Amino acid sequence: YGAFTELRNLALDTLKIDLSFVRNMLEDREDERVVKTIVFVARAYGLTTVAEGVETEALLEKLAVLGVDRAQGYHFGKPKPVAW
Repeated sequence: YGAFTELRNLALDTLKIDLSFVRNMLEDREDERVVKTIVFVARAYGLTTVAEGVETEALLEKLAVLGVDRAQGYHFGKPKPVAW
């Protein structure tokens, strides 16, 4: 109950999906169900979704089918140092 109250009261525009759910989603149906649920809740609140830990094209394609808006991870490149 508390988490949904926070979603309603905070000025959020994006909901990140933790890599612990994304990483094994293709093999673990429970992780896939969690991701589907997060996407459903995000849509209900008008939030953009970002999946962390995307490392393969197959995973990216599955996330797209589930309706995830954006993705980040080694599939796109490794983190780079900030240039000063």
